[in-house]
Amino acid sequence: MKHKFLFLLPLIFTCSISYAQYEIWETQLDIEYFTHLDRIYFLDENNGWAIGGPYFYTEDGGVNWYLDPNWWFFDHYGSDIVFMNQDTGFIAGGNGIIHKTTDGGQNWVPIQTPATQNVFRLFFVDKNNGWGALYNQSDDYQLIHTTDGGNNWATQQVFAINTSGIECLYFLNDSIGFAGGVL
Repeated sequence: MKHKFLFLLPLIFTCSISYAQYEIWETQLDIEYFTHLDRIYFLDENNGWAIGGPYFYTEDGGVNWYLDPNWWFFDHYGSDIVFMNQDTGFIAGGNGIIHKTTDGGQNWVPIQTPATQNVFRLFFVDKNNGWGALYNQSDDYQLIHTTDGGNNWATQQVFAINTSGIECLYFLNDSIGFAGGVL
């Protein structure tokens, strides 16, 4: 019995400390003219992006956020944003388009995938292998996949019949992944 108590005491202490860390939340990004954020993605402790239509970025761990200065002029709205490093990143867009930057977001190039639906989520396991979940209820495939760093994409079927929309992705490596969604 003594051993069980010693095991529970550190567990209770750890839970109390963990809970105390999240009691106070501070507003870091006040999006006065925008109604929601779809994704927040941090590459490291300083560099992060948030997207919910146009995208925002931070270079100081979220203390200050900046709106992409070109968002009024370019069609790179999206529902997801990921970066491989400070230069190379992707935005999941509408009508099967994924936008790619290789200069830290200064310029974005639209890449038309074989999909016609909106690309909803993105996940990369390395600089070459990535997947995009499609907002898809009508085609025979639910995912798109790249093996060349996002320059070319191919479709992948996940379910035998397409009655599900994939909303989240996570891959352990280039051959094992998980998808979750709604039936």
